[in-house]
Amino acid sequence: MTMPHRQTTFSKHSLRKLLIIILCSATVACEKASYGPSTLYFSAKTIGPSVNIYSADSNDQITKRTDDERWRDLELDVSVNGDLIFVSNRTENPKIDMAKRTENFDIFLQMKGQPFPTKIYEGPGLEVQPKFSPNGKIISYVSRNSDNQQLSFLVPGREEPLEVLSSKEVASYAWSPDSTQVAIAYNDDTHSYIDVVQVADLSSKTLQRTLLESPADSAPATDADNYQKQFAYVSWSPAADKIAFIRHPRHRGTRQLWVMPLEGEPQLVSPPDAQVQDSVSWNSAGDHLLYSALLGYKFYWDEASQRKIYEGGMHIFEYQVGGTSKQLTKHDHMFKNPTYSPDEKQIAYLYAEELGAREYQLFRMARDGSNPVEVFNDVSPMSSLIWHSNLGEE
Repeated sequence: MTMPHRQTTFSKHSLRKLLIIILCSATVACEKASYGPSTLYFSAKTIGPSVNIYSADSNDQITKRTDDERWRDLELDVSVNGDLIFVSNRTENPKIDMAKRTENFDIFLQMKGQPFPTKIYEGPGLEVQPKFSPNGKIISYVSRNSDNQQLSFLVPGREEPLEVLSSKEVASYAWSPDSTQVAIAYNDDTHSYIDVVQVADLSSKTLQRTLLESPADSAPATDADNYQKQFAYVSWSPAADKIAFIRHPRHRGTRQLWVMPLEGEPQLVSPPDAQVQDSVSWNSAGDHLLYSALLGYKFYWDEASQRKIYEGGMHIFEYQVGGTSKQLTKHDHMFKNPTYSPDEKQIAYLYAEELGAREYQLFRMARDGSNPVEVFNDVSPMSSLIWHSNLGEE
């Protein structure tokens, strides 16, 4: 049965009270155990470009979390108590605009057990990457404007967002597990950086910096050079003693995954010629992580079929910290966004028969790569995957 088409927008005063209630309840929940029954959240295609948020329980039973075929609900996150946050192009009283070429995404929150989402922030730019802090006290997001981008916090009791960092581009950010720090990958006009910001006073420290372009009179850049690169993705280890990051070449090079101790030198962990994709998943001990990467990738235009032909495959790897990466998948298919289950016995991922496919499926498999099982057949190519323990929701 389809839900009625409805959403709620609160005044600033009501929203401030709502955030206090939501985030304080999440703070209590985050003190509970982290394993047990679980729910796998993802974004499913509905009609045309529309996307809604679905979930699968431990028995692969599917639940529609949002159900309105007019909108695109993307970039979801789940609080420890089961609330959802996501960006959406939902609007009240929508009208047909034949001249419109872009869409605006705002931040929506849907409390656990509620059928309709609430718009909690609408800024002048495009809002992306909404996240709950692990302790449930803050909601963070990135605003993209015409000339710069900002990482900001929504804090209970505060009327306006708290700006954390503003630069030409904020590529990625991640909360430390104890919610005291945020790692940020960003670019200005000349350099790319990884900074760590202290949440308490917003003081920051730069951990990595690289030139976006080559120095004058330099040789063509290679993967070994510290220029013509940018930092595209960051992720904290569970013990907050390491940061995984992806370094993207601005030349014909390799997209690499590195693991950096906070006290020490970063280590390249991806195989040679593996083009690593955004999103990694750490196990709870912080001694293994999952990632996906393109192998043997190339494409060309086929005149006979009048379409692009893609060669190679995207595969799942598990890296043992201090050791090597092990490839878990085979054959030239697409395996994307690998994610550990809360008990770390299974891996969820997106799958397609070939690179460049427009139809994805959601699968899960055993941690060693065996026994793949299809969970859902029509997943958005832009879907994130969050495998969430339900015990914190009690």
